Amino acid sequence: MQPLSWREGFIKVYGLEGTFLSPPLEGWTMVVGHLPAAGDPALLALLENASHQFGEAFYFATLGTVSYYAWARAERGVVRRSFASVEGDLVMNVGERTDEEIELGVGLEDSDFSRDEEIPLALAGEWVFNPNDLDMHTELCGPGWFVPRS
Repeated sequence: MQPLSWREGFIKVYGLEGTFLSPPLEGWTMVVGHLPAAGDPALLALLENASHQFGEAFYFATLGTVSYYAWARAERGVVRRSFASVEGDLVMNVGERTDEEIELGVGLEDSDFSRDEEIPLALAGEWVFNPNDLDMHTELCGPGWFVPRS
C-alpha cells in the first residue's frame, strides 16, 4: 500500500492498476477500483462482511460501454438491497426496491435506463453521497491509500 492523493489514486484506478481507499468523507471511506462484479457471490459476501464489521456497506458501479449498472446496500451483515443489469440482462436483484429507487424510477427488472451512467451515482447521492459532488466537500484532506493489483 502507498499513500496517494485523490487525483493520483483515481488515475491509477482508471488505469486498472489497483484499488484506492479514500480518506474519510462524512464518516465514510470509499473503495474505488477492482471489486467483484455484480452477480458474483463474492460481492455480496464482501458487503455482508464489511457491513458486519462497520454497520453499513454500499456498492455502486456503472460502465456505460457495456450498459453495466449496479448498486447494493448491506446493513449489520445482511444485504438488504441489490440490483444489477448488464446489457439489459438482470444479474442481481435482492430485496425490495427502496423508496429512493422508486423516486428515481429505477430498480425494476424491466427498467430501461440504458446508457445512463448517472443512475447509480444519483442513487449513491440519496443513500450516502454522490461521487460527482466530491469537489463540493471542502473537508476532504489527506491522502488515501492505493493497493496495487497482485
